[in-house]
Order: sequence, then structure tokens, then C-alpha cells
Amino acid sequence: MKVVVPQQADRSTPTMEELRSCEAQLSKKAYPRAELSEILVQYNRALGQDSLAIEQAQRLAQDGTVCVVTGQQLGFMGGPTYTFLKAISCLLLAREIGAIPLFWVATEDHDIAEIDHAVQVDPRGNLEVFRLPFPESGKSVEDLALGRDHHQVIAAYWRALGMEESPEARVSAESTSYSAAMMQLLVHAFRGTGLVFVEPHLLRPLAQDVFLREVDDEVILGKALQHGSSRSPEPLLHLKAGPNLFYKDDSARRQRITSDTDGYRMGSAKWTREQLRQRIIDTPERFSSNVASRPVVQSALFPAVAYVGGPHELQYHRELEDYFAAHKVPMPLLIPRIQATFVTPETQEYLKALDLQPWEELPENWRSLVSDFADTSELFSLQLKKLIHEHFGDHLPDAQAEHESVHCTEAVRTRAQETQLRARKIPKHAVHTLRNLLHPRDNAQERVLSWWEFQAQSRENLVESMLARLNWREQGHHYLYL
Repeated sequence: MKVVVPQQADRSTPTMEELRSCEAQLSKKAYPRAELSEILVQYNRALGQDSLAIEQAQRLAQDGTVCVVTGQQLGFMGGPTYTFLKAISCLLLAREIGAIPLFWVATEDHDIAEIDHAVQVDPRGNLEVFRLPFPESGKSVEDLALGRDHHQVIAAYWRALGMEESPEARVSAESTSYSAAMMQLLVHAFRGTGLVFVEPHLLRPLAQDVFLREVDDEVILGKALQHGSSRSPEPLLHLKAGPNLFYKDDSARRQRITSDTDGYRMGSAKWTREQLRQRIIDTPERFSSNVASRPVVQSALFPAVAYVGGPHELQYHRELEDYFAAHKVPMPLLIPRIQATFVTPETQEYLKALDLQPWEELPENWRSLVSDFADTSELFSLQLKKLIHEHFGDHLPDAQAEHESVHCTEAVRTRAQETQLRARKIPKHAVHTLRNLLHPRDNAQERVLSWWEFQAQSRENLVESMLARLNWREQGHHYLYL
């Protein structure tokens, strides 16, 4: 794999002195290290993690050890490529400073439409979407079950990549749990790296104090969130009144808790402050955090020296500075994840034919690559109309004669343009395919296409190759030639 970074982004990263200073501050704070370490060890063993990951989980019990944290929703087949880029960035930083690399798998989220699909580019250059048929039940990802229909979609996904006999296909097809199946894919991809995974449902009893503070200090925390958002020119957090918590009801439906002058509401249920507090004490496993409180829970439980995230994610994290302070939780340093585009052999072939680099603007369509023939076409059309009139006279209506003229002219014009393309050895579908490979849905490749799209086209283990070649501090956009 060749790596090209044509331009550097205007972003700064923390210095080693800042990282060490943050470590020193965390060393003065008490964490439930023994309990956390045991939870991580048991969970990662159940996932089938190797000894290196288990050793990292055990290290958390030692005083002075810190974590580099990242996380993402658990998307179908592991999610878009940027999920893997987050994990790789986390590993690179953790290795440099001797920290534990921790991946927070956000399976408590209930926006199933964000995680139920994976996108590939098919042999004709079209985007192909593989979607799991889940009902709109309001359940969290952690509660989704896999049935026969889901396994058929998974099998079709691997067939499309030509990877039917892959280890990934076998392990995912054996599971009846969505999260277990997708976690096995991530474990397979990051085997041997030491990346430690955790799901938030395992930590809810330990997060009880954060949940209670959301009720006890609701007004103070609300003002802190408002103040943080007000300092951003384009704030991303727009939260409703109430504690930043969700509650899982008896039907496993995850619902937002809101507040008004009469107390607290969750669906049709109504609670007083004391009733809500008592539920948190009695059944903390039913409560979960929202977009604002999740980072606080992470840093309240784990000695997180840094958090690795994407551009928008880090923007809303910056809006949480006052909110962290109100919770009396140290805020981690914010680290931009690596941004990258894979340049497949097919992409390289088409770019060479077009004499383009992958970061350059693509033509609008294949017609823009060749002569327009507009003047010639107009002359040809006039001559054709004259011939039609001479041969058919009044036997062919003017409207039909016009239609035949336009149709024949366009056919000749297209044939001439296609001949030019063939002479330059450019396939007619090249621009369309390039657009879907590099900028699918007019978006960044890493945000749409599946990681396995690229792993299937490489003889290298892409995770290992990127860990060997990339640097978390190099914040330009990486182009990775397969």
C-alpha cells in the first residue's frame, strides 16, 4: 500500500507535554479500576479476543494507566470505513504514549436506520445497498436479533465481494444476536492490535452517580450546556429540557426522559424527582446516556487522556467543556481521527486514463471528456431535415420529420463521442464508477463505503498496513493506493 498526503489540514494536535500533563491530572483521580478491568476482561474474552487485548484490559487495574478512547455506533458489517479509521487512529496514539486503546461500541443507540445497511460499488460502478429488515420498534442496537432474512442479506453481501469462504462470513452467520455478529467482525479485523472493546450496557451500574447528577443538578447542567453551545458560531447540540438520559421501558423501547413543572415524563409515565432517583438507584441498567452525557460517562469511568473523533463529533465535544466542568469530570484532549480515501486498482486505472489525481475534481460526465460536436450536429440536422423533405415530401408530417431528425442526429453524435473515448481507451462508465468510488452520494468515501470493499481488493491486512505506515499527527487527507 502506498500512502500519499497531497495537502496538510490546518489543524493542530496536542503536544506530548500536554498529553503527559493530562495523564498526571488523571493519576490524582480515583476510578473503579478493578471493577472496570474485570468487566473488560470478561467481555473481551467472550468476544474471542486474543491475549494482547486481554492483557490491555487487565492493565486498567493498575494505578496510573490511562486510556485513549474512541467509539462509534455498531453499523452493519462494522459500519462505514471511518469506523475503522477511528480505531486505527486510537491505536496509533495509544501505542505512542503507552495507553490502553479503548473502543466504545455505542450499542445503546436506537436510531436503527443509521446502522442497518452497508454500501458497496458493484461491477457496473453502481452503488449497491445491503439492508437488514428490522422493524421500527424503538429498541436499542444491543437488543436486535438476527433471523433467517438477516442472514440471507449477510450472505449476499459476502457473495458480492467474492468472500463466501471468509472467516468473517462464517462467524457472522453463526450468531442470533446482531451486536454479537458485528462485534465478531470487528474483533477479526483488529486481532493482534490490542484494541479493547466495551459496550455501555455493561457499565450502567457504575455510571449510577452520573445518572443521579443529571437529576439532582439538572438546572446547573442545562445552563452549562446552553453556555457551551452559545460560544459556538454554529452549535450542533440542541437539547430539550430535562436530564440527558434515556429509559428502557418494559417492552425494551428506549425513550427520552423529559421534564416540566409537574415532574418527569417518559412516554405516558409520569414521575416525581424522588421516584426518578429511586428508579436510577434500583434499576440503573435501564438508563442510558444521550449525545451529551455519553462523553461524560466515558470520562467519569475511564481515565481517558484523549478522545479520538471525526470533525463534527469533535465540534460538539468542544461545546461540552462547561458541561464536563459542571459534572466535575476531567475532559479528555480531543484528537482528530485520520481521514483517508482508498484508491483501488480499478480507480487507479480510470484516473490514469483521465490523467487525473484522486484529489482532483472529476468531470461532470463522460460527454465532458470529448468533443461536443455542437456545430457539426446542427449542420447535420439541417441537412437531414432537407433530405427527409426531399424523399418523403408531404407524406411525412413535420412533427415526425423533426423527431426523426433529432433522433438520428443524437445517435450519430453519441457514436462519434464514443469513438473518441475508445481511441483514448476510456470506458464509457469510467466517470460514473470513479464518482461512486471516490465521492459516493457526493460524500466522502470513508463515510459511505464499507471497509470490506477495500480489504477484499488487497492482499495486505489493511489494518496492519495502516498501523505500520500512518501517523496520528499527520492530519492531511490520506490517499491509500491498494
